[in-house]
Amino acid sequence: MLLKFTEFDYRYSKSRVPNMWASSTFMRHSSIALAGILAACAVAGCSQQSGTATASQPAANEKASQSDKPTVPVALQESPNQALINEIQTSVLAWQDGKPYDFKPLAAKVVKLLEAGLDQESLDIGSEFGRICETSGSYESAKSLYTALQKAAGKSDNPRLVFQAKEVATSGLGRLALLGTTPKLDANVFGGGKFDLAQYKGKVVLIDFWATWCGPCLAELPNVKKVYAQLHNQGFDVVGVSLDEEKDTLGKFLDKERLPWQTLFDEDPEKQGWKMPLVKAFGIDGIPATYLVDKSGKIVSISARGPELETQVKKLLAEKK
Repeated sequence: MLLKFTEFDYRYSKSRVPNMWASSTFMRHSSIALAGILAACAVAGCSQQSGTATASQPAANEKASQSDKPTVPVALQESPNQALINEIQTSVLAWQDGKPYDFKPLAAKVVKLLEAGLDQESLDIGSEFGRICETSGSYESAKSLYTALQKAAGKSDNPRLVFQAKEVATSGLGRLALLGTTPKLDANVFGGGKFDLAQYKGKVVLIDFWATWCGPCLAELPNVKKVYAQLHNQGFDVVGVSLDEEKDTLGKFLDKERLPWQTLFDEDPEKQGWKMPLVKAFGIDGIPATYLVDKSGKIVSISARGPELETQVKKLLAEKK
């Protein structure tokens, strides 16, 4: 058995439990193939998938950030798909290092793997590589993977795998389907009143799903504030969508941080957190999740985080209406 050390980002569950996502390499476990087997790079966030912890447990994880990740030993074992996994790893690392990469040939291989039958490993490879493609802006490759997962689920007789595959595919395809559309934000603004997207006409807008209990969200916040301060006068704005469930906690945070943009929040407990209608409408299965809207009012990116946020916003601001 090989032993490899790797760093992890975090992704919270619906009950705020962190799933560990490898940030700079791939994981190989035993045949149990834990979720996150291929998790990579900048996909870290807070997920509504697994976990059973109480609300008091995430405190230690809330401080996790890109610059403060624990080093964890991961047992690595060979797999029948090890060659494919190695190929994906090489391409993902190239992408992370800013080198040329092409996910399309690898996505085609993963699609063939899924066409051969759905098992835990093919599900993990397909779902995690789909998210990687999505995060890197390789939207067509991501769509092919989510579609393959959906088809594979239709042919499987394993209820658990079918449920997981459909969940991943439905959310992923839902997010991709929003590209090129006008976002519908039927929600209330924290502090009172209905949100009106019309007031942002002609601007480049970042719709940012987040929560005060989400460590990766807080780690990304300084970057969002920096880009806002730098480009707001040129026509860039932000709309925050909070998945918090405690109004007082959110209010204190907003007062402390003095965020200059509007935050959407509903005081109805049945429309808070993961039950917020916008969560389903936007295909949200983890946060932070971002949607970048151009001057014409269309969603053009679902991968604007980190350095990509500034790069993409500047490009959109430079475009003529």
